[in-house]
Amino acid sequence: MSQEIKLEGQLLTRLMPQKSPMLFCDSAVIASLDATEGYAYYLVGARECIGLDDNNNLPMLSLLEVMAQAFAAIITLEHYCHGQELDLGLFLSVRSFIVHKKFAQGVIPKGTLLKTHVSFHGSFSDKIMQTDIEVFEEKTNESVASAKLAIYVPDKAELTELFPK
Repeated sequence: MSQEIKLEGQLLTRLMPQKSPMLFCDSAVIASLDATEGYAYYLVGARECIGLDDNNNLPMLSLLEVMAQAFAAIITLEHYCHGQELDLGLFLSVRSFIVHKKFAQGVIPKGTLLKTHVSFHGSFSDKIMQTDIEVFEEKTNESVASAKLAIYVPDKAELTELFPK
């Protein structure tokens, strides 16, 4: 039986491509080094974040970024465990984004802990990864939204070509 591997705290903030105040992820967990799925957690409104409203609630549309960053956290953890660092992932497409739970005024309230399940197809070294992502309200385990995302994970040479200095 394998032991869970977790990314959180200062290591998460150092390794994640996204940085505060654009960080929508507090921790990530995978079951093993060869996992093709994992979970990421985000406590709405726990810190300043550019995607929150004036009351530190999360607008539903920001769930797309929560999903993308959950994937980033899982793939960052996988890279880190294999002695590599992830510089950047590029969001290519969103398919079948479905909201399963309605919130008052279209915002997820401050203090809500979101648990995002990420399942990706292929290996962590693939350039384009297809993912199935579902966000749950941790307290009730109720599904909030789901989507299929495609993400491009370039290597350093490709990054230099895409974004020359």
